Amino acid sequence: MNNRRRFRFVQAVLGTQKAPLQANNEYRVQKGSRFISLPHSEVEQLVSDGILRIDEGGCFASPLAPQWVKRGLLEEGAFADQHRTIISQANGTRLNALEGPVAQLGTSKKGADAFLQKHHVLAANKIHALVQRAQMLQRTTMSYDPTRTGSSSAKHGPGPELGDSALDARQKLNACLQDMPEDCGFVVLDVCGFQKGLQLIETERKWPRRSAKLILRVGLEQAAKHFGLSACASGAPPNRPQFWMQKGARAGFLQKS
Repeated sequence: MNNRRRFRFVQAVLGTQKAPLQANNEYRVQKGSRFISLPHSEVEQLVSDGILRIDEGGCFASPLAPQWVKRGLLEEGAFADQHRTIISQANGTRLNALEGPVAQLGTSKKGADAFLQKHHVLAANKIHALVQRAQMLQRTTMSYDPTRTGSSSAKHGPGPELGDSALDARQKLNACLQDMPEDCGFVVLDVCGFQKGLQLIETERKWPRRSAKLILRVGLEQAAKHFGLSACASGAPPNRPQFWMQKGARAGFLQKS
């Protein structure tokens, strides 16, 4: 996709009726909590390509726009695959370690060490995988509540409509979150599970700037310990040399006959 801004604009327009023209001669559309703008000249180019249409109320998607966006997603996905760190899990699943807020903190910049280490990123991906399997991704926010994470001590469980796999994932997720302080559990679940931005968390909770990432790292350190992950490689001590000689035998030298 030659122009990412155009692509994001058209993608956002697909979910709305129209993007009105602003006083600064830009069309603006809201997507979630963000606004995406595109200059009138670039909108006209998309109109000439048959992707958008314009009337007195603003610009809107043409019937060709969905297919255009679909092609763009395929191109974007092929490009992104070149810049991902894929981690294969023991159960056969593959996780992208460079995705969402954790990606920025887990990537080295200008020769400096990353804020999050590899075992933090692995723990974050395990939490995200549990949230996916627990069928919780439809929620954009999450309260740290045992009734939502599947605690066996909750008065009202997640409901019989969940399958065994989802229930098992919620129980494992709850066990992990219970191992960390409550604020850490909130942040880890919002960031790793729901890809929520750190600044948004700080705004919602009225926390000082940059405090959320510190709390995130503390929580992920606890999560890594819970999953048996560590910063240093560990394993069984190397085996000592094994000899065929029986106990009590004495070593000697071969002599020429």
